[in-house]
Formats: sequence, C-alpha cells, structure tokens
Amino acid sequence: METLAANSQQPPEELVHEVTALEARRANLEATLTRMGSVEDPRPRPIQPEVPRQKVLILDLNGLLLRLCKGVAEAERAREFGHLPVSPVGSRMVYVPRVGVSSFLAEVATDFTLIIWTSRTSRNTHLLLKDMEERGFMPRRFI
Repeated sequence: METLAANSQQPPEELVHEVTALEARRANLEATLTRMGSVEDPRPRPIQPEVPRQKVLILDLNGLLLRLCKGVAEAERAREFGHLPVSPVGSRMVYVPRVGVSSFLAEVATDFTLIIWTSRTSRNTHLLLKDMEERGFMPRRFI
C-alpha cells in the first residue's frame, strides 16, 4: 500500500475534519475519566459469604429418630424386642428411640446444621424433644 507522502497527495478535507473531531472527543473522554477516577463495573457483584456455609440436614422425628407406639400392646411388643419404650412426663404418648439415635445425632451435628421436622403438633413435639434431651437421646437442644 502506498503512503500519502509517496504519492504527495493530501487527504480529503472531510477526512481531516473527521479525524480532528475524533481526537477531540478522545481527549474529552480521557479528561472525564481522569476527573472521575476509576470507573466501577455497573454490574452487581455476587455476594460472597464471609463464613463458609454449613450444610443443613433435615430429619423426620416420627419414624426416623423415634417410633411412636400406638397403645400399650405396641409398647409391649417393642419391649419384647429389647427396646425400652418411654413416655414423657405429663403425656400419654409412648415412644421408642431408634437404636443408635444419640450417637447418630452427635456425629451428624458436627458436620451439619440439624433441623428436626415433624407433622405432630408443637406441644407434643416440645414434650418429645425435651424428654429425649433429658434422657440423653439428643446431643443438644433443638427447641
């Protein structure tokens, strides 16, 4: 490609005006950026947790952690299999904690935030959890 000096041709006057206008605009933008300082990215930054999150483990009270006995006959059957049915004070409910429930809960509580779920009423649930805690079946208070 030949250069303008070699051809001794001058660029068209329109092109000179356009280049001059672009250079002026560039100088204007640079001056504006200098006044503003650094330009922040307008996109929102993702929120980073300050502390690593612990995983949550949701456990069902009825059937998983304990078995509620439906009457004296079922409680007696549980006793025949070597399980000790217990009843919270002030309640007619009888439950059998699952074998190893206390060691299981103690182990998973170190790695997870535990949530106990149940379909029972809050009054009954509080009685059961309080009784399980007092008897040593729960490693820490959940209510």
